[in-house]
Amino acid sequence: MIFHDYEVDFQTGAFAFYRSVRNFTQGVGPWPKGFETNNVVDFGQALGSGFRLQGLMYMGELDKYPDDPEQLIARDEGVHGQTALSVLSHEAGHVFLATPLLPDPVMGFSFDLLGRQLAHWSYFFNSEASFMEGNRIVDHGRGPYRFETTQMTQGFSQMDRYLLGLIPAEQVPASFFVRNPSIDSANFSAAHFPLGGVFFDGERVDVTIDQVRQAMGRRTPDHTIAQREYRYAFVLLTKEGTTPSEESIAKLERFRTAFEAKMRDATGGGWQPETELVNQLTFVTWPASGVLEGAMIDGGVLLGRTYRPRRDGEALGWGGRRDPGAGDRPGRGVVRAVLDCGYFGRGGRDRGRRRSGV
Repeated sequence: MIFHDYEVDFQTGAFAFYRSVRNFTQGVGPWPKGFETNNVVDFGQALGSGFRLQGLMYMGELDKYPDDPEQLIARDEGVHGQTALSVLSHEAGHVFLATPLLPDPVMGFSFDLLGRQLAHWSYFFNSEASFMEGNRIVDHGRGPYRFETTQMTQGFSQMDRYLLGLIPAEQVPASFFVRNPSIDSANFSAAHFPLGGVFFDGERVDVTIDQVRQAMGRRTPDHTIAQREYRYAFVLLTKEGTTPSEESIAKLERFRTAFEAKMRDATGGGWQPETELVNQLTFVTWPASGVLEGAMIDGGVLLGRTYRPRRDGEALGWGGRRDPGAGDRPGRGVVRAVLDCGYFGRGGRDRGRRRSGV
């Protein structure tokens, strides 16, 4: 998550944005079933990441956010009804949201659920007031103004949580969108930002998770093994040669701690963000192998080893340590650095959990 405390001439056209760096998850979009290989993204090496970085969140200038992360952002900043926490949660949700299509008997697929940039929920979709836009829409059943938008940006819906890999499809209730809404126009379309208190008429079209799965395929990995713990780095950029103010650091710290609590609460405890700088090593066996809950296995981790060619007459090993695999055979390398090789027991801690790594 990148903030900066000075003006940057960086025209993005967005208040904040998420850029995917790696994705191997299927069944969430943007490409539907039959085109799944197009969903695979991996250019982490170009950013200096061997295998862990999944995305970048650009949040922009820190001053455009109120000091209180729960306070509404001024409308002249270009957003409506948003707080720093809702924007942070929104951008974090973009790791898997929101691009699912629906099956269509004529075209094959439809974009009826989608609104702005085809990466947010449609204004006319009852998204249960998702952070990913849309609204909570009440169907009054009859009358010239049958539908009413009542709430916006409250959390992540059950549909969201399925796509995030947190719950099974069976826990996603049916919803609906409104086709041919009476207020649809160039100025008020599916791409409109969430807004409550709006009445309109139109054709109700019910939507089930089975329809989403028909178009997109099943989510892989599913909720039983999908990642739930994610590490976020809060970064504050400053001008070269300057030191950030204590006020800016304190403000970002408030955002950081509040974000952890907000994401847990907005996902019913399913999403586990970690934002602290912690020196730790996590040993993960799943899905290559498994550990029975309460049982133990032996594991080992080689943190690092590099070699250089062996010179004539030079002893094997480095720093008094012998390369256990080199022996006395000619032509083997000398160990320049062995950080450590540790062996330990590992217990089955939690059922159906997967940690995100180091």
